[in-house]
Amino acid sequence: MRQFLAGMLSFRMSDRADLERRKARLEAIDYSGEAPDLGAHFSHVLRGLLFWEDGNHVQALASLEKGHVPMSWNQGFGPVVDESINRWVAAEILRESGRLEEALPYYESLVGMNNFPGILYLRPSYLRRAEIYEELGDDPEAIDYYTRLINLWEDADPEVQGFVDQARTGLDRVLDRGTREPTGG
Repeated sequence: MRQFLAGMLSFRMSDRADLERRKARLEAIDYSGEAPDLGAHFSHVLRGLLFWEDGNHVQALASLEKGHVPMSWNQGFGPVVDESINRWVAAEILRESGRLEEALPYYESLVGMNNFPGILYLRPSYLRRAEIYEELGDDPEAIDYYTRLINLWEDADPEVQGFVDQARTGLDRVLDRGTREPTGG
């Protein structure tokens, strides 16, 4: 677990060399038990991050899928094997690849009654869903998610007000588009 968390920190700090070292240490763990191999699981996630960083979306998604832990096993170890980061990264990769409708269920899966660690992704998932719905031309859904984010976070700390400002800008854009008269060409 330590290697994985340190690898995640290395990813966030753009320290590729350390991320690769952490992934290699996880891959070197010799495991022959009956339960899923957590070393392999975590190394696949780190490998997926490396592929994502390289712009190789297909390999990144494949690596994340390969590291998936069966839900039946995952339930007993909740926070230890939480796959929120996997789903967030998959959603971001799909969004970046223009596969917007495929990304939506991943963003939606991040928050729910059985996914407490995924609550960390509530704010950014609302923003991403609003942006996707806006891009797809589904203005009512875009308005809904921009509004949810604004209502939930308008009194938040200054560090996260940038998300609220983005949501306000997006909401204004969608509302303007809906009320503006088309211009002739």
